[in-house]
Amino acid sequence: MVVVDLNRSQDEIGLANFALNKIQRFEIDQLIDPILISDTNPEIKNMITSVAELAFLCLQYESEMRPTMNEVLDVLMGIQAGGGKQAYDSNRDFQSMNALPLPGTNDAVVLLKDFLPSPVSVTS
Repeated sequence: MVVVDLNRSQDEIGLANFALNKIQRFEIDQLIDPILISDTNPEIKNMITSVAELAFLCLQYESEMRPTMNEVLDVLMGIQAGGGKQAYDSNRDFQSMNALPLPGTNDAVVLLKDFLPSPVSVTS
């Protein structure tokens, strides 16, 4: 799928809006690889639904409504471990999304403290 497709309806020209609309209408099958759709394994179907729910949160317009990358990673790891929707529900803490930053912390430190430096750098 292309990011901008002028052949789609007006409210679905952008890929993000297209995905949001399909998820809201429970038309997830139109977003994923047809091979996955044909899989009758209920665990796979639960995983697809959980990833779609996470994608829905990631596509929210307001940044405060979107999960952090750490939250996304935790949820995806839970889904991969076979937790499906249960992993999503237990890992998702909606209250933490609106938490204020700790006093005296630098935004850059808060955002980067859990990540190793990139192996590819433009300065080296």
